[in-house]
Parts: sequence; structure tokens; C-alpha cells
Amino acid sequence: MTSDLSASEDDEKDKCRECATARNGFQCTATQNHVACHTCGKLIAQRNDPALFQCCTLCTTYYCNIYYPPCKAGAKLNKLTDCRDKCKIDTELLRGNKFEFEALRNYLLTKKINSKDVFDRVMRDVADGKFSYLMDRKIMKVPPIVSREVKLDKNTAVCDNCWNDLWFQMVLYYRMDIVR
Repeated sequence: MTSDLSASEDDEKDKCRECATARNGFQCTATQNHVACHTCGKLIAQRNDPALFQCCTLCTTYYCNIYYPPCKAGAKLNKLTDCRDKCKIDTELLRGNKFEFEALRNYLLTKKINSKDVFDRVMRDVADGKFSYLMDRKIMKVPPIVSREVKLDKNTAVCDNCWNDLWFQMVLYYRMDIVR
């Protein structure tokens, strides 16, 4: 009996819901490309439209939690503005650099600024085009093959897995701005 349940669960995962039923004026064609959600494995139509929030802007991994929920627990895709509640500044974020952490912490305490204020400040620079995400060998834990700059806006799709690198860069940018 268990094998029948597994088979039916696998069959469900292998089906795209938009192949069977139109949704929001869209239904898959016979030649539609599909991708699997990184978290749950469900197939979704690959539509290549950033406004649909199907994949992370930074790592291009696909998720279905915004595009076609529900999705099981695990890594999710978020709009950048929705990441405000995830902001936390600690030595782990600053990769164990206690000197930088203490300098930043003391500054924030003196000025009565919290991590959400830091997020809001950097988001203003995102909106003004002054801050971009850098995929760079010098600052990333896992260096990319090719360095590049990724322009952001408040609706940029960012997955939970990329959030920590982006938040690190936002805090580092803020820290460097204090010095100026």
C-alpha cells in the first residue's frame, strides 16, 4: 500500500498544475518549458518574467511559493522588501570579524539605530541606484565563476539561501558609508 502512495505522490510532483488548468489567463502549451521548485519539486511553467517571482534574481534557482503556492516548508523566495524582518547583525554575519562587529555595534548603539534601520537606509540607496549586489570573488564565501553586478529594486526576488550574502553586503556597504 505504501508504494501506491509514493507512486501517486511522484505522479503529482511530475504534473504542472497550469498544464491542466488555466490560471490568470495562462495555460501551458504543448511546448512549454517547465522547471522544478527547489523546495518541493513541483513543476511550474518556466515563464522568464521577473514580475512573476519564479526564481531568485541572484542565483536563478526556481521556487513556487510566490508564483503558485502552496509550497512545503523549507527555503523560500522573498521580495526584497519582505526581508526586513530577517535582519540581524552579529559576528556570524560579519564572518567572525569581531573588530568590525564591535565597531558597528558600538556605532549603532550610540546612534540608537537597529538592524531594521540599517536595512531601510540601504534600501533607500537601492531605490536611488547607489547599491547593487556584487557577485565577486573577493567578498563571497562561494566565489562565482564570473564576477558581475546585479541591480536591485524593492521587488527583487531573493531566496533564503542568497539572503545572507545579500544582507552581508548591505551591512558592509552601510559600515563603509559610516567611515565616509
